[in-house]
Amino acid sequence: MGQKVPPGLKKRGNTWYIWKTIGNRRIRESTGTGDLAEAARYLAHCMEQIRNAEIYGVRPKRTFRQAATKYLNEATHKSLPKAARRHLSIVSSRRRGEPRE
Repeated sequence: MGQKVPPGLKKRGNTWYIWKTIGNRRIRESTGTGDLAEAARYLAHCMEQIRNAEIYGVRPKRTFRQAATKYLNEATHKSLPKAARRHLSIVSSRRRGEPRE
């Protein structure tokens, strides 16, 4: 018998994906692994971060570079001009890992 799949995990191809709503927040992302146990741990970690943010107001500290990189990666479907990408990369290189306020 195999391991029981936790609610909120779905396998597409060889990769497990999170497909879950926690509170009012919908999560749809890849766990980046084909191992069910590791995917379940990643799901638990995501759920804990969301609950900490909603209940206690605790949010992870991010640098400007991390925020800009995440935005650029997620904005690939949007028509973001090349100039905007270049400006973000220039500003990101000048901030050098300072936490975002």
